[in-house]
Amino acid sequence: MRPLLAAAAVVGALAAACLQPQTEFHGSAFFPGGVKNCRAVCARDGLEMASYIYTGRFATSCVCRPPTPAPAPPAAPASQPTSSRDDAADVAAALARIESQRRRDPRLPSGEAPGSE
Repeated sequence: MRPLLAAAAVVGALAAACLQPQTEFHGSAFFPGGVKNCRAVCARDGLEMASYIYTGRFATSCVCRPPTPAPAPPAAPASQPTSSRDDAADVAAALARIESQRRRDPRLPSGEAPGSE
């Protein structure tokens, strides 16, 4: 019984595929007016031209898209540190350099920084 149902399903699918109407195209396969008209048609509809497609020598297509927003102007470079964390990191690095010099130079007392008098 099962093989019979499977065969009936296959025959039914094939019959349904054969009964579909054939795809038909009407009109020219080429977009009229070429690239220049493609831009004009997109602009008329409040869009911008995304691309003009050549499909071999058999067809052309015009593709429009919503307008892209203008890019934002570049931000001005920061002239000062952006956070107190930057300052803290600078201070910690300076203290580490001083301590490193103090350890290498035994002539410096433990509480004195190089260059201080």
